[in-house]
Amino acid sequence: MSTSPLRDYEAAFASMIGVRRAFGFWKGRVALYAILRGLGIGEGDEVVVPGYTCVMAVNPIMYVGAKPIFVDIEPVTYNIDPNLLAAKITPRTRLIIAQHTYGYPADLGAIQDIATRKGLPLVEDCCLALGSRYKGRIVGTFGIASYFSFQWNKPYTSGLGGIVVTDDDELAKRIELLCQKELIPPTPREVRMLRSQLVAYRTLVYPWTTAMAENIYRYLTRKGLVVGSSKISEFYPVMDADFFKGMSEMQALSGLRQLRKNDRVTAYRKAMMALYDELLAGRGWSMPVLPPDLDPVLVRYPIRVADKERALAKAAQRFIELGSWFECPLHPKETRLDAYGYHTGMCPEADRACREVVNLPLHPRTSEATIRRSVAFVIEAGLARADKVRVSVQPRTFVPTGAANRPVDKPRNAISIDVEDWLQSTIDPSLPLTDRFVQNTHLVLEDLESRGVRGTFFILGLAAEKAPGLIRRIQAAGHEIQSHGYGHQMVYTLTPAEFRQDLERSKKLLEDLTGHAITGYRAPAFEITLDNLWALDVIVESGYEFDSSVFPLRTFRYGIQNAPWYPHRLKTPSGYELLEMPVASCSLLGVRLPVAGGGYFRLLPYPIIRAGLQQLNRSGCGATIYLHPYEYDPIQFGEIDFTISWYRRLHQGLGRRRFAGRINRLLYDFPFGTMREAVDSLGDLPCYEHRVPDRG
Repeated sequence: MSTSPLRDYEAAFASMIGVRRAFGFWKGRVALYAILRGLGIGEGDEVVVPGYTCVMAVNPIMYVGAKPIFVDIEPVTYNIDPNLLAAKITPRTRLIIAQHTYGYPADLGAIQDIATRKGLPLVEDCCLALGSRYKGRIVGTFGIASYFSFQWNKPYTSGLGGIVVTDDDELAKRIELLCQKELIPPTPREVRMLRSQLVAYRTLVYPWTTAMAENIYRYLTRKGLVVGSSKISEFYPVMDADFFKGMSEMQALSGLRQLRKNDRVTAYRKAMMALYDELLAGRGWSMPVLPPDLDPVLVRYPIRVADKERALAKAAQRFIELGSWFECPLHPKETRLDAYGYHTGMCPEADRACREVVNLPLHPRTSEATIRRSVAFVIEAGLARADKVRVSVQPRTFVPTGAANRPVDKPRNAISIDVEDWLQSTIDPSLPLTDRFVQNTHLVLEDLESRGVRGTFFILGLAAEKAPGLIRRIQAAGHEIQSHGYGHQMVYTLTPAEFRQDLERSKKLLEDLTGHAITGYRAPAFEITLDNLWALDVIVESGYEFDSSVFPLRTFRYGIQNAPWYPHRLKTPSGYELLEMPVASCSLLGVRLPVAGGGYFRLLPYPIIRAGLQQLNRSGCGATIYLHPYEYDPIQFGEIDFTISWYRRLHQGLGRRRFAGRINRLLYDFPFGTMREAVDSLGDLPCYEHRVPDRG
């Protein structure tokens, strides 16, 4: 039974990471302090850390009386170099801290091996790496404990905040006892100030206001008018009497809200990272090649420039969001390095990175236009010479790597995705598209990529106009792109001339974006029926070669009763021939049953769906299924301003929470490919002509 928002947040965060225990604190550095105290680290002990970090991640080591031992970094991921680690371990070493810099996972295999051989515990600094994975396993689960931070520039923010996670029962007991004895609550004034700052942050801070906002924030911090991320005393280092402070209920409630959005935000960050890769590679930048074990979710996109100080100054003048960290090996530049036993030259790669590396935004307020502007700026500013950082010229991509654990022949089944926005396509076609369809489509892409599956994306013209970067991401991942029309207007509401304009506008837009011919079409809501067969003529005359708009049974809204359920050549009213690819249906007790996707896939028992596809495959016919990215979005109804009827909530909402899991199960049970691959696998097909019944 729930006891408080804080306990709920701790439980939800632990569940997301996949551990048993979590403890919330005022800041991430307080979380690290709790770990050190729980491990019994104290006077005279040594703790190994990377020489490229924030000083606030070093202070807790000093606060317990231990000594930080700095290890240089490797130049691609900016993480601790395992080749230098063993030499830094002495008989006084008590702990290794592996920081996942910018979100790149450290080489945990090598680091764990050294820690095990030396009998040392490992703690992960995951403050910048929420959701990143090493060898498919989420970071934060490799060491005896890990800690995360939720300050303003972290993967998500609750204003301030930090969390410890652990699966070690003994350590959890020690931290729990420590909190009971020594943890102090934040003052009501601190909570009020932090709440106001959080509102201001969400309202006022955008890529073009970041530099100004940071300057104002630092000024107000010095005046004591806001709750600052750091105090002046922390640069010396001196531990304040109220340092060991707990997380407030307000922070916990904010964190719970952020957790509900985290999957979408993660997908968005990865998509924007791919766009940076694409744009920079197109400008001739030598892209760092990541080890195949790494699957990062970056908090910021690091890049080396020739003149860092000049670039930062010009970025502020042009309202470009350009991050400076790390300004020195123990960021920020105000740090007295000698107070920590660090001197220039101790970690040469870290020193070089501090001189060259800036970082670009990846947060949800970063649009494609922002990214293009940022890339243009850093290209103009001048990139550092690639030979300084020993990189390859191979670009990172999101190309599928092959199906998981099973051999697959040339697929005959096809998976198709209708890319549209739920509000615009279902409630009112005159509404503007929201950003949700972009985030949800990235979730679909990740599922397909994890299984090594390529599909066909029928894309609405409006969606392509709003998110051209998404379309390029789809294409770069090897998927087929076809047309879903331009505005998601029902065919029966259009004249032949209006329908032709809709088709041709969508076709030209997608061809200009992709550089490839668009030859396939699917009508919104399968709205080609016996009442508008003229639309088939317009489809052919507009340059399309295959269609997937005729639903092979009649529903109250769409479909043609007794239409062929298998691929066929369709004779149009004017005598053209069009390849028709109906979506999947099966015969159950003599009744034709749709098993193709959408609501049917959400609501029917999975064994029926699987049996239906098996029936089609046994008959020698491939199955074409379809889905909508918005079906990955179970909480959409709670976050929109429109009144939705109970029937529509029921019809459109049921089964959404299990939808992604069902898709993944289907991708494992059956081989799938694109519509074009399915078409190419077909031999001679029968020809069919729809007969309009006499209604006189």
